[in-house]
Amino acid sequence: MSMTSVRRWYPLLLVVLSLFAHPSNIESASAAESEPPKLLGFATQWDLIPEDVSTLSSSVGKPPAIYQSFWTLEMDYPDSGLIGGLDGLDSLGMTPYLELTTDDLGAVLEGRRDEVLDQVIRVSEQWLAGRSGRYLLVAPLAEANLVEHRWGGDPDGYRSVYAYIHDAFRSAGMGRDRVRFVFAMNGLDTSGYPYSRYYPGDEYVDILGFAKLNRGGRDYEEVFAGHIREMQEEIGYVKPILITQTGTIDTASDPMGPWLNEMFDGLLGEEQVLGAIYFNRNKDKDFRVVKNGWVHPSFADGYATWSDSSDVAWVFDGRMDAWIADREAWYSRFVDIASSTFFDDIMWIADQGITQGCAPGRYCPDDPVSRAQMASFLARALSLPAASSDYFDDDAGVHEDNINRLREAGITFGCAARAFCPDEDVTREQMASFLARALGYPEASADWFSDDDGSTHEPNINRVADAGVTFGCGSGVYCPGDPVTRGQMAAFLHRALGF
Repeated sequence: MSMTSVRRWYPLLLVVLSLFAHPSNIESASAAESEPPKLLGFATQWDLIPEDVSTLSSSVGKPPAIYQSFWTLEMDYPDSGLIGGLDGLDSLGMTPYLELTTDDLGAVLEGRRDEVLDQVIRVSEQWLAGRSGRYLLVAPLAEANLVEHRWGGDPDGYRSVYAYIHDAFRSAGMGRDRVRFVFAMNGLDTSGYPYSRYYPGDEYVDILGFAKLNRGGRDYEEVFAGHIREMQEEIGYVKPILITQTGTIDTASDPMGPWLNEMFDGLLGEEQVLGAIYFNRNKDKDFRVVKNGWVHPSFADGYATWSDSSDVAWVFDGRMDAWIADREAWYSRFVDIASSTFFDDIMWIADQGITQGCAPGRYCPDDPVSRAQMASFLARALSLPAASSDYFDDDAGVHEDNINRLREAGITFGCAARAFCPDEDVTREQMASFLARALGYPEASADWFSDDDGSTHEPNINRVADAGVTFGCGSGVYCPGDPVTRGQMAAFLHRALGF
């Protein structure tokens, strides 16, 4: 195959690859249909709940899916008051998200708060039994990584009390089809402990969560993306993430409209994010987007692109469990990449069918890539057709077919006459030439690196740098003679093909 033909079919290949760029696409059709909804939650001044929720519902044509409420285990409530509050939220079309708090972690563990906890459970059970389609989200001791909270800054105590409350609900017969538990942290953290230090364990947590407000000058990266990555790295990529509280101010230097647009659009594209609860309060700062019968246009427009409130059923009816099980299977394929810088890149090339790993359940991210392995990486990535000839005499083995495919496509010419040197490590400069030829990159606009002068691969190194496939190994250097690791190989291919 000529390089002209490679360049001709490559754009079509990218379109095809993009259809398979997510783990869900290897799942069954029914699993693919059970992707998380994007649920909007809401929290406003308690005496304005009916007015503000009705205003938002009338503006957008649907109520928020979730409402944030707070109960403390230090206070006895009349049953009628608790039932009335839950009924009020239900009548407005919202599922309660209940944050339970306490002044004394030890008192809970010693049973001295059991009377109030039992009342909360009894009332919740009675309310849920009132009709089908009622659900409850429970977040014990939310934002416990803030020492400012009376229950904060004690990871061991938090984990124990979280498990105690969880087990009390479950022991009362309140199953996962009606009640789900949320591990809710704060993005700020004043305790000095990572999320993982507080995490009570997968058996106690259904949904991950964090809160973060924009009090001024905090963009999407600081409020959302950075903490999503932190939650993924500390806890995992498997369970859905709920933004348990967020909001923004409105100033001349930090206008509300663009921030809201970025929030709705950005979170819509976060595959692991289940939704976000908006803090519609004028507290120390004014975060309100609904007030006095008015809804901020950007908030209304953004929420219109998110899911209906009825889609909260996804969390409780088994679809979320199936989604989690699929992700557990997906992300456990390679047991040796959890701490790799190239985790996302490795998962991407595995998703494309470009790699099957180095052994069952392993990828070996730090191992060097041989020239033979490189041939198979590229042949699979580019879906190269079978070759018509056997070009080399030294390539007998599992990679021989792919080596010949690469040669016929004009991507490699071997290391000598009728020799490919399949067992030699691929160097970074060779990698550049493989990719530049395979993808037909044009001549570079600049000389990007100072340490590749005199290399026969220099033009191709500059081509892949120009294309954004490599950024070098340091400031202005490429390290052309260094071997390429399997992790780096994944990054090269992801940048080149994943756009």
